[in-house]
Amino acid sequence: MKLIYQSSQRSDIETARLLLESRGIPVYVSNEDTNRNLSYMSIALKLAILVVFEDQYDDAIALLTDDTYEVKKTRNVEEYYSTLKKSANTVLM
Repeated sequence: MKLIYQSSQRSDIETARLLLESRGIPVYVSNEDTNRNLSYMSIALKLAILVVFEDQYDDAIALLTDDTYEVKKTRNVEEYYSTLKKSANTVLM
């Protein structure tokens, strides 16, 4: 995974995540739970978006720079997250 975006604003992270996922780039958001759980404190924790597949790094950076950019290496995001969820459930059993 490679870092592609950081912000302390949850709304900025959600906007970027939705853009990337809508164009076939699955992502991981770090510090998401910590930020949510400590939101009552005045600590500004940065959230970070990481691209899951390194071969999509250049596409992700280009898309965040220009939202009209046409992604070259797309993936089925729903299928990826579904597979990830099934894998997590298997490990927890």
